[in-house]
Amino acid sequence: MKLRIWVSILCLFCFAGLALAQEFSADSVMKMKNQPDRTSKMYFKRDRWRIETSAGGQDVITIYRADKNVAWMLMPQQKAYTEQALKSQDMTVQSQKMQNETERKFLGKEKVNGISCDKYLISYKTNGQVQSIYQWIGDGLAIKSAAVDGSWSSELRNIKKGPQKDPLFNPPAGYRKLSMPSYKMGPFDKPAFKEQVMPQIPGMGN
Repeated sequence: MKLRIWVSILCLFCFAGLALAQEFSADSVMKMKNQPDRTSKMYFKRDRWRIETSAGGQDVITIYRADKNVAWMLMPQQKAYTEQALKSQDMTVQSQKMQNETERKFLGKEKVNGISCDKYLISYKTNGQVQSIYQWIGDGLAIKSAAVDGSWSSELRNIKKGPQKDPLFNPPAGYRKLSMPSYKMGPFDKPAFKEQVMPQIPGMGN
């Protein structure tokens, strides 16, 4: 699975259902069967969010700006970035529900990382089929999401609420903008990232 898909998964399952007025930072831990855990640093501020991760030994920072309808992928080692228009799956955080959600069933209350959460079974439609996941909502955030079959889970840890600084959501001064057509493959498909193979998650395409 490409890095872009993994980042989209983080947005879809960690941000869907959160209170959009909140500002916070957190660690996102994604677990998959037969794969090492993946930890990312996330920052959220109303209509913009930032995800810091690594792939192929390189640091990668993705900044989403819904107010500008743009996404930037920063490559700190190269002091460069690329720019793309936001796609519909990236805009999931603008809704209190998951994209194409069809049903939300309350299952009870559970604690996740010390936070009291409402657990839901959420169904959503993708590619003409209905898929389901579990999601734990607590303190206005989607604290955890997990596959019904237990094949993967994603959760927020070390949540710190409070104002997030504006410079986090812009390319740093001195970074050069790379032209997308200059790549024979997209920036998320470069060899450094292709080796990050992950199994397909229902509802997310390549």
